[in-house]
Amino acid sequence: MKKLFYTLGICMALSAACSRTKATSNIVFTSPQPEGERELREFPARLLGEYSSGQANQVLSIHRDGIFLHQNYPGKTHIKELDSTCVLIGDSLLREKGSSDIPIRRVGDSLYFHLSYTDTLFKINADHILRKAKNYYILNSRQEEGWLVSRLEKKNKLLTWCYIDDKEAGLLKKLSDHYIDSVPYQFRISTSKFKEFIKSDGFKNADTFKLKSKPHQTFLRFKN
Repeated sequence: MKKLFYTLGICMALSAACSRTKATSNIVFTSPQPEGERELREFPARLLGEYSSGQANQVLSIHRDGIFLHQNYPGKTHIKELDSTCVLIGDSLLREKGSSDIPIRRVGDSLYFHLSYTDTLFKINADHILRKAKNYYILNSRQEEGWLVSRLEKKNKLLTWCYIDDKEAGLLKKLSDHYIDSVPYQFRISTSKFKEFIKSDGFKNADTFKLKSKPHQTFLRFKN
């Protein structure tokens, strides 16, 4: 396999792995949380913006309708390493029909390129429901076995995205009205008990992001 497409394959695998990280858990709920709270049709203005993930090639952006992870992987290859299905025309590499062109910067026989991807981590719709519990924003994503629930919080320029650790199943069993005691654990919990779970330092797994730019800059750089 040629170097360019080997690199492309690695980037696609990394992209998929990152998406799976946000969608995998052994704990789900029978309904969106907190029960009885109204659904928000969009993310509030205070959350909108572009955030650094701590990795130079990744940027998290929050738009009114969803959360997106933008990834940019730089690469280099030699012109002789191009796949036979590629045609180099000017500053673009034309690939097989149905694939996107790749912008190229040529220096001698060396080709420099960037492979960019955008993963949709959360898109507000019937399968992705946004609600609020006090100062927290609760993200509910429909899975085959139930609803995967995570929590967003912003303090100053820091955004924290929290997930439920499998070790928290014991606490949820004590608080729940009913649960299925097999993987994946499925819980039915009242609104008051869910809020008690939050107060008990629930959602122990967390990723932290730092605000890079204001909302209008995000929308100029990334379009939905």
